[in-house]
Amino acid sequence: MAVAFSTSPIAKPNEFESVFSTPAPIDDNYLSINEARESIKTHFIAYHQMLDKKELELLSELDQLEAINKPGLIQVRNDLQRFKKLIPTLNDSLDTNTLKPFLEAQKSLLDKQILHFERSQKLLTHVTLEISTLESSLDNLIKIVPFLPKSKFRTKLQSLLSIEPQFNEEWYVVTQIWFSKFKNSINYDNPQTNDSWEFPESIPINHDGIYPNEEEDDKDDWKLLPFKAWDLLLQFNGMYSGSAPIKRKTFFSIDLNEIKVPIFPTLFKCVIGHNCADKTCTNFSIECQLETFPYETYHDILNKLSAFSKLYTNYPPRLFCLDRLYKVRLSLNKTEYAISKEITIQSQYNFIFSPSTVGITLSSTNNRLPTSMIGLSEQSFLLIVPDSIGKYNIEVTPKRLYRENEQIIFW
Repeated sequence: MAVAFSTSPIAKPNEFESVFSTPAPIDDNYLSINEARESIKTHFIAYHQMLDKKELELLSELDQLEAINKPGLIQVRNDLQRFKKLIPTLNDSLDTNTLKPFLEAQKSLLDKQILHFERSQKLLTHVTLEISTLESSLDNLIKIVPFLPKSKFRTKLQSLLSIEPQFNEEWYVVTQIWFSKFKNSINYDNPQTNDSWEFPESIPINHDGIYPNEEEDDKDDWKLLPFKAWDLLLQFNGMYSGSAPIKRKTFFSIDLNEIKVPIFPTLFKCVIGHNCADKTCTNFSIECQLETFPYETYHDILNKLSAFSKLYTNYPPRLFCLDRLYKVRLSLNKTEYAISKEITIQSQYNFIFSPSTVGITLSSTNNRLPTSMIGLSEQSFLLIVPDSIGKYNIEVTPKRLYRENEQIIFW
């Protein structure tokens, strides 16, 4: 913070105040405790007025409903009285009249009519109420957010930083430079006696320089934060102009047997093939690198690649997902991709194939689902783009390889 000092030997009081003044908070809702108390009272007066108004509206609605139902209710009650008067007459006739079967049928029909009108009378005089519980919403009507002095901020942040990642959580990335600055502002590693009444400065979150070399080895450049820690820091500091949150999702690493939070994307080889049968467009087989994260699913990968496919056709592409043991080779006539395993490597195959023409479905020998995370095992993808009428014109075939009298069958 820049401060202008007086040229006179003794500084004026207001100049000392400018040096030691507390930084203005980010939130415009900046109230003294007495002002906050009066504000809460004012808000609840308004809430009570709204509740009273709503009560009158609901009671008025019931009055209107009662008035609307009244003519029908009078008619139903009159019919009920008339039908009920007939019951004793029919009962007397049943004992003496020779038309007993007929009268019994009439009485049964009359009983049904009485039940029908009694039900109508009940529905005309009753309603149901759908009552929402206020407990949960009341908790969020007004929330008191005290300014945390350095000691309390430090204690709260320390407990949040000890949280271990759980599966399928969102974590946030900040630069180590920025995080160190804020840690210093709350004396994180060097507590002071006056931290209980001094407050940290607001330092907007800035991501500059977080990926200087785009290498995962540069772990001193970044810091991972669980959501609650990120939320605490964001509420106090806000984002630097032009910055945006950097989110990463956790995944389970089979190789490490633990839950990890990936910082940098993984580059997988991707082959995109297209063969136009009527020769009205260009045939191609493109090899490129696909930037992915381990927590992305096979559907996520398909959505990325389908954006490219839609440049040529609205029909769905076919997606093949291969691990590092497989090789993809295009035939000379560009009508067939041959998929084979490296002969020198001893390993069980791992292959995913999608033959669907109406929508992509993934199946595999290791029971993966389209919603499964891709993790770190896949090394290449093959996408076959159909032509404008939905024909693929490129076959994807396995090759049978023999190694020391052992036959490898791919599916």
